[in-house]
Amino acid sequence: MRVLVTGGAGFIGSHLTQALLANGHEVAVVDNLSSGRVERVPAGVWFRRIDIAQEALDQLFADFSPQIIFHLAAQVDVAVSVQDPVRDAYTNILGSLNVLRCCEKYRAQRLIYSSSAAVYGEPVQLPVDEDHACRPRSPYGVSKYCFEVYLAASTLPHIILRYANVYGPGQELSRETGVITTFVRRAAAGQRLLVHGDGSQRRDFVYVADVVAANLRAMQVTENAVLNICTGVSTSLHEVLNILRDLVPEGIAVEYGPPRLGDIKDSVLCRKRAAAWLGWYPQVDLAQGLATTFAHIAARGS
Repeated sequence: MRVLVTGGAGFIGSHLTQALLANGHEVAVVDNLSSGRVERVPAGVWFRRIDIAQEALDQLFADFSPQIIFHLAAQVDVAVSVQDPVRDAYTNILGSLNVLRCCEKYRAQRLIYSSSAAVYGEPVQLPVDEDHACRPRSPYGVSKYCFEVYLAASTLPHIILRYANVYGPGQELSRETGVITTFVRRAAAGQRLLVHGDGSQRRDFVYVADVVAANLRAMQVTENAVLNICTGVSTSLHEVLNILRDLVPEGIAVEYGPPRLGDIKDSVLCRKRAAAWLGWYPQVDLAQGLATTFAHIAARGS
């Protein structure tokens, strides 16, 4: 199929692009390279450096006529969204609406949208299933949920994938960063690790290859759906640090600071619906994923 990946030069997008190529699809990538890197885009891919909020996106759709669109392009930093919610909304709402407009205009078959657990806000009960109320606490969560609502109001067939905390090889330390990447990169460099809060906060960490597998399976779903992509396992930052200590024989130094504005205390998602709809189950546990990520970073020195 002809597949367009927005944000395909980013962390998850580049892994997905490689998998799509390996599965024999014709792939185009759109990325403004604000956080993505062009060297992540493999040979054999149509690449256009385009801001998804700009009119140039229209011409790409006209030239390539994508059948399936994976929409991953986003402003993903919660702290940036708090500091500059207009910038966040420009990409995550206006840019996404431009993608939706082009999908409808050029009669795309389906849009698969990478959303976030941030749409739920502070959970009322754990694990959080897809019927949980959405009360996002950060502008980032608001903007991701806003486009979900627009999608639901459209006639375009779509799948919404709400990711837990995604990690793995190739995630940048800046802009795209998550706590796993921050910890692993600093531990590999022998630097002090900063924990925002007391370390008891719990998260659902899902490995990037598992996320890619869920996206590929979503291509086969013909009905609209909202699905959590997660492990369903609750892990504290203390537990993450303990795994890292086993990977760094010389030890790690840890410093604790105040919680970040907009951060949620505890979050773990329910994966039952993804299992039922996609036949998808995460294959990589945290210890294995951390070891692979650490080895990747240590081998490259970054």
